[in-house]
Amino acid sequence: WKGRVAYVETARDAEAAVRELNIAGSPVVGVDCEEGRMWKRNQGLIAPTDVLQVSSAEAAVVISLEALRHSAPGDGRPLLPPSLSHLLSSTAVLKCGVGVAHDLSKLRSELPETRPPVTHAPSGKDWLEIGLAAQLVGAWPANTSDTPGLASLVNTHHGMAWHKSRSVSTSPWHKIPLSETQVQYAALDALVSRWIAGSLFGVDGTDQNADHHLLCRAHAYRGT
Repeated sequence: WKGRVAYVETARDAEAAVRELNIAGSPVVGVDCEEGRMWKRNQGLIAPTDVLQVSSAEAAVVISLEALRHSAPGDGRPLLPPSLSHLLSSTAVLKCGVGVAHDLSKLRSELPETRPPVTHAPSGKDWLEIGLAAQLVGAWPANTSDTPGLASLVNTHHGMAWHKSRSVSTSPWHKIPLSETQVQYAALDALVSRWIAGSLFGVDGTDQNADHHLLCRAHAYRGT
């Protein structure tokens, strides 16, 4: 993969970076989110989503939602720029990830502009839970309630050693700016999510129509 990784802290920069994803030509994206205030969750409180990362075939963008909140005008306008709101709310864009259903549900509770139109049912048509997909296609045992994480899928399905740093995963994601290590970690999660999704469904990533093949196969396997 030779695409560009962008880290952004403003709505204007996010708009430009999301346009580089070229969703029209690459309607499958890897999606992941980070929360940095673990102490809130440990106390049973809701921790806001601090970072959103999205990758396509052409680029990856790591967005500090905390920075966007700090720079928001506070006049009721949407926090996210139009291109990002469209990407997250569009049922024509397949969002792939581990825990993606939870991530999107949380985002949509925090940011109304990311919700799909209510007429576009059924719910869940626009996301693909990679762990469940792995069980569905026989890449992971189906007789277990434990769905695999990204590292497990890379290690077992591809025979590659990938050790995710716990010190980075639990680092303060609400800090501004993020460190280069955090940016690379976040971008890699989104990139690997998209790559794993394609490999599970036997899609050749070098095919110029790879995303469209993945869309068709994912919907066919799920019966949607």
